[in-house]
Amino acid sequence: MATGRGKAKMPPPGLDANELPGVIDSGDSDLDESRPQKANKREGHASPVGRERGPVTLSDLRALLHEQSQQLKDHQEKQIKAAITDLQKSTGAQIKAIQSDIHRHNDYIDQLRDQGERVEARLQALEAGGAGATTGGGGSGNETRKNLMIFGGWGPDTHRDTLLAELRELLGKINALQHFEDIFTTGPRRGNALGLVTQGQGETEGDLKRKMIKIAQAVREANLHSENMQSDKNLWASLSKSRVERLRSSHAGKLKRMLMEIDPTLRDHMDVEWNAGSLWLRGVLLGSATRSKPVGATIAEGKVPQVDERYTLVQFRDDLRQWRGNGILFDSDQFVCLRRKANHVGVWVRLRHVETQAEAWVGSARLSTGVTDDVTAEEVQELLSLRPSSPQLVVLMADFNTRMAWSRGGGSRGCFRPTSGRADNLLAEVEGKGLQLCPPDENQWDTPTSRPRRAGARGRQIDGAAIAGAPLPCISIEEKSYAHIGGDHDRISLKLDIAGRRGGPQTAHDQWQKAKLERASQRSWKDYRDLKQQQSGTTWAVHMSEEAFAAGKDPQQWTISHFRAIFTDTSCRELPEWGRGRPASNPFDMEELELAVQNGKKGKAVGMDLTSFELLKSLMQDDQTAKALLRWMEDIRQGRPIPPQWLQTIVTLLPKTPSPNGPGDLRPISLGSAVGKVYGTMLLRRTRAAIQPIGPEQCSHSGRQTADYVHTAIRSFQLDTEWRWGLHWVKLDILEFESWRRLLMPGTAVIRTPWGEQSIAQTRGIRQGAVESPWLFSLAMELALSAAQNHAEWPSTIGAAPDLCITDLLFMDDSLLWSGSQRDLKKKYDILSCTLAEWGLMVNPKKTAYYASPHATERGPLMLGKIEVRSRESLEVMGIALSVPLKPAGLMDAALAKARKKYFASRDMLECRTPLRYWGYKGHIARAAHRTQPPASSLIDGFRTYPWWRQQQRMTHGLRHPASFYPYLSNDELRLNRAAAREDWRQLAMDPQAWKQAEAEWIRREDIAWTTGRQLALTGEVHIPPNPYHPYALVGEGE
Repeated sequence: MATGRGKAKMPPPGLDANELPGVIDSGDSDLDESRPQKANKREGHASPVGRERGPVTLSDLRALLHEQSQQLKDHQEKQIKAAITDLQKSTGAQIKAIQSDIHRHNDYIDQLRDQGERVEARLQALEAGGAGATTGGGGSGNETRKNLMIFGGWGPDTHRDTLLAELRELLGKINALQHFEDIFTTGPRRGNALGLVTQGQGETEGDLKRKMIKIAQAVREANLHSENMQSDKNLWASLSKSRVERLRSSHAGKLKRMLMEIDPTLRDHMDVEWNAGSLWLRGVLLGSATRSKPVGATIAEGKVPQVDERYTLVQFRDDLRQWRGNGILFDSDQFVCLRRKANHVGVWVRLRHVETQAEAWVGSARLSTGVTDDVTAEEVQELLSLRPSSPQLVVLMADFNTRMAWSRGGGSRGCFRPTSGRADNLLAEVEGKGLQLCPPDENQWDTPTSRPRRAGARGRQIDGAAIAGAPLPCISIEEKSYAHIGGDHDRISLKLDIAGRRGGPQTAHDQWQKAKLERASQRSWKDYRDLKQQQSGTTWAVHMSEEAFAAGKDPQQWTISHFRAIFTDTSCRELPEWGRGRPASNPFDMEELELAVQNGKKGKAVGMDLTSFELLKSLMQDDQTAKALLRWMEDIRQGRPIPPQWLQTIVTLLPKTPSPNGPGDLRPISLGSAVGKVYGTMLLRRTRAAIQPIGPEQCSHSGRQTADYVHTAIRSFQLDTEWRWGLHWVKLDILEFESWRRLLMPGTAVIRTPWGEQSIAQTRGIRQGAVESPWLFSLAMELALSAAQNHAEWPSTIGAAPDLCITDLLFMDDSLLWSGSQRDLKKKYDILSCTLAEWGLMVNPKKTAYYASPHATERGPLMLGKIEVRSRESLEVMGIALSVPLKPAGLMDAALAKARKKYFASRDMLECRTPLRYWGYKGHIARAAHRTQPPASSLIDGFRTYPWWRQQQRMTHGLRHPASFYPYLSNDELRLNRAAAREDWRQLAMDPQAWKQAEAEWIRREDIAWTTGRQLALTGEVHIPPNPYHPYALVGEGE
């Protein structure tokens, strides 16, 4: 075989150059793929390294396979570890859940075991038959701090800082302060404090108790007194007692009080052992909480109430937590008890009336005495949580052990006024569950229901009732009834028409329903369609059905006929023509359209065209669609016909009262097109900018607010209080151009009632619910009042105050007129009624409110047409009851009541555009007096000011007040003058920036001591200097 340097080696026979022995072709493309050549290789030349390494050997392949196997092994290990970790986590979570369930069940078992032990202890006590055995099962409720002492002598409202500082000072005088590790109170204002006595090392409980007794004796012997203590009180100290010890001592105390009421001279012949609850009289044991009765003594049975067999008594008493139980007595022939629930606070029963099947939850309760406010809140929560939430009638009558105070915040009906934290918690919890506290009649607002047996003690009204699911009734306090029942509380009662809630109305409604169903079964498709459209759950419709049945009318036709008469104009008058040509005006722009769409509220019901503001807001996101919508609005403004769907409305009915007596007690709400509302909003904004107020009376114009209306009304009562003019007030109840002309064209109203729906033509009136409705209505009222004031016989002045230039007031359709005599007031009413009739509006004299000042010489009823209207005890304006004399306390009660119960109903007043803080508002009305048309609030605020009064005092023949009075108005202006550092605060109010800066001085002077510094959250940027300044004495009573 020839060899040479330039010749290639030949492979052995039977072996190809590309194959290796022992290697199987795997068909793997990755292995068969040739390695890429390096960039520095040139075609046809081998690298030196390649020449040195030679061909791939079997060991190289084995190394490669080993490397790949190791990589696969590592990857699989990572996956297995991750899977095991996830499995451990899920398993651990399940184990934790099982453990929590086990712990929870263990808690349940412990609670059951505790309950079993308490039941066993009670059984043992009953078997033992001794009074002392019953007091042994105290449980955790009997535990107390062994080193706790109680100190007292201060008034119940003493501040914590003052009380603790004085207590430490007094204890230091007798060298007792060093024995206490802590002294504290349980609240910010208390009449007593608690102290923890230090227990030294090796000191037994007996030694600790002897040390505490020595401290109490030292306090008693020292007769210590501090500056803020009550005048007849000294510092006293006592050892803390467990609940059982307190019960025993109260038992002895009750026996002692009973004997003292019988004969006060027995005081020196009694011996009392408080810890055992025992009392001796002249050496004879009269009673004990721990000892058995003496030999030969007899126990007289107490009075057992005799209950008629027809009555059923449901009662409950927790022996461990109550010494007096609760019960409910009902007539078994009239009611059936369906369910009972009770706890240590009270008892609930669910009763069903046998005849009408009406159901009601009735509760009886008694809250604990001598506990903190948070405990009272917890008791009320526990009591109310027992009753399942349901729409049924709920009646709760209870001994709240809380002073029940009432005010006129809700008008003539009393409104609960919390006077303590306990009462505030009670009201919050009761209202949170949908219940309302029932007030007594006004002549019983201060009538007590508790009758203490202690001589000289005064009772308070601490019992009351709360209801839900029915109109709020008044409770009656049966005075001196405690003497008949042998207790220390008077009975309270209330009357509810439970049987009438489902009796007669349901029968009438069922008869009407049956008749309609029979007509529907006879292929009366209208009745069949109406039956499908009837609303469910409209309880007011049941009452309306009974009223229609009693009057012999069909409820649907009665309702439709009523609103057809309101919506249809029988005079066939045409809408007025413009007749002045079409002046040049700017077209609608995109900003006006976007603002109108954004002002639309979401979640509102749609009209006949099924358009909503949600749809319009989505369409406005596309520029081309928004431009097309703007062009359409402008074309309609220029004369293009309005779509007929805009003039079709769906009228739904809402009851004005829970039980409407007829269609007149229903309020129609129109559901119109959302696109039509956008067009009306754009047109309304331009119209409002062009039309300015024609007088100060209407308070709903731009730049005016609800506060102007309320302020003017209040000031009229304040002026009559101070000057004794004897005014008469009457509050009226109103029954309700080219582009505007087409928008107000006759349309169709689809009236939906609980008995079906029907379409009627709407040719009169503004569609209620439309965006233009409130403003056009207020404009009509203002024009009507202006026309009436221009009448030759309109009484424009008051004889006692000819310089008062405002005697009429409007806010939307709320009309308030006042005058110096009934004759002038009646003349105003007649002229205004005639003027309103020209606008298609009517005055309802039956709902007109009239109030006469106690200084008025005419005291009889006011004759309005043929209706006799009697003077009320107060006149309600925006939920505030006004009367003469008007005192700030009454306004404060009304404000607190509205802030608590009617916030959302009064958001227009509480969240108006101008801040309602007094300082800011006074500056606003002072500056508004210089407008072209000042509001009513500015005119009446500038009437008989303090500078005017000072000038009258300097004049020999100046005006004088007719009698003594308290100068609320003068003092008010004096405070403003001092804070503004001006002779007349109105001078500074002309500069808004300077007036804002002076607000800090106003708050510094007038801020209440216990709220000092808290006003920062209200003022924002205002800085309050420290150390409040005490103002000089204000003006005293007038001459």
